[in-house]
Amino acid sequence: MKRIGKIGKINIEANRILFQKFREAGIDYCELKFQGCLKNWLLQFCHKEKREWYWGKPELLSDLKHVILGCQNCHEILDNRAKTTKEKSDNIFKGLRINY
Repeated sequence: MKRIGKIGKINIEANRILFQKFREAGIDYCELKFQGCLKNWLLQFCHKEKREWYWGKPELLSDLKHVILGCQNCHEILDNRAKTTKEKSDNIFKGLRINY
């Protein structure tokens, strides 16, 4: 059995908090809706920054200003900087998270 390190434990705790926050907000669908969106299939947390950026800032991993719920397809598009620029990604987060 593989042991979970410090970063793994932080990620697990952040995911637990995020599941609760999204459930309370009533968000159980892909928020991104890019072409080919899978609506609510294989939902994943899409972070505003690359994972390495959050090292040393674990509280931001579960901050709704930094996370969007997306289907596997939309997550891949958002995360693939060849398809989505950092500027476009930032604008998507600002538009969806204006109330948080």
